[in-house]
Amino acid sequence: MRTLTDAFKTAIAASGGTVNVGLLCEINYPDTPVLAWTGHGNITWDAKTWAGIGDLGDVTTIDHKPGPVAGHTKLTLNGVNSALVTLGLLETSQLSRVSLWLAAMTETTGTWAVIPDPLQIFRGIVDTHRIIQGDEYDTIEVNVETFLARLTRQRIVRLTHAEQTRRFPGDLGEIYAGRISEGSLDWGMPIPAVGGRTTNPTRNPLGAPS
Repeated sequence: MRTLTDAFKTAIAASGGTVNVGLLCEINYPDTPVLAWTGHGNITWDAKTWAGIGDLGDVTTIDHKPGPVAGHTKLTLNGVNSALVTLGLLETSQLSRVSLWLAAMTETTGTWAVIPDPLQIFRGIVDTHRIIQGDEYDTIEVNVETFLARLTRQRIVRLTHAEQTRRFPGDLGEIYAGRISEGSLDWGMPIPAVGGRTTNPTRNPLGAPS
């Protein structure tokens, strides 16, 4: 169970037990970071401007359990224009970090502001993107996993020249690996003619008849 910040507790006490909250999301894409929150209009926090997405965004349930948890969550943005679809197709780095904060909010004449300091409720890494095309607008789904989930997931390593040189620069041990499936391997050697006949039984790699 996470502990609320002192500012959060003060906001709840000052409001008589009810406080407006918002969810802030940062996806640290290398070229175009995404900063969004679940309300309307832009807000400023942590020296950054966060764009409001209102009812167009959604976040699946985030589990909080004792001990290390290999958890996942999914971020959804509906009503997406072509520019954001292009961003979703280009920014596919699985090293991009994702952070979610739950913030107490104040509202003055339609303008929202964050009460410092928000509570960080999730940290993880981008896993996969999914784009769902609609008639007029599209939907982008970003699956996010925790660092522990990334560590416990089985890694697939292929025996290719590219993979070998990536791990061991200059190593040519797998340079011909891709040709194995394209050629044929002939085992053994012909036996000289005996009594007018020539035989060539299949032999195993040790040279003995199979």
